[in-house]
Amino acid sequence: MIPRSAAIETRILVVSNNIFRRELLCFQLDEAGYRVYEACDAADAQELINTVPIHILILDTHLAHSETVLAAARRASSNTALIVITDAIPTLPLRMPLPAHDCSTLTWPYEQATLLRTVQHRVPVAATLH
Repeated sequence: MIPRSAAIETRILVVSNNIFRRELLCFQLDEAGYRVYEACDAADAQELINTVPIHILILDTHLAHSETVLAAARRASSNTALIVITDAIPTLPLRMPLPAHDCSTLTWPYEQATLLRTVQHRVPVAATLH
């Protein structure tokens, strides 16, 4: 677990059109003390990105127009950390190619400890930027 003050300073945007996945991620991150925002589609995500400085973007690779969300986040801050959610057994084709670098991957289904470790790995870089 990270210090509460560092968690509170870290703003995370969770973007997924899968309500179960999105709500679970938001709940787990909120319980860990992070400031969490959620979006169900690319339009909602872009609106949030334009109004709230985001440190970490958690993006479902099956989201339609996910590449535009990533581009908007990069325009807002080139330092926004990226975590992509993929499936262990893909049932649908990916809507976006996975970035070759500067990206962490979380495979669904995941353990809560894995989620928090992955986010914590991105916090030292992200939380000092805004």
